[in-house]
Amino acid sequence: MYTTRLKKVGGSIMLAVPPAVLKTLELSTDSEVGMTINNGCLIIEPQKRPSLFS
Repeated sequence: MYTTRLKKVGGSIMLAVPPAVLKTLELSTDSEVGMTINNGCLIIEPQKRPSLFS
């Protein structure tokens, strides 16, 4: 389990994601993620971009 802190950035609150998690999920700056709440837990999942050739 990873632990991080929420930080105030301008008028928003930011959740810092550890580099190991980004690498495991193949995420980087500007990656799109979806967020849901399930039983009081925040679930963040990578969103796949639609393929142009599907």
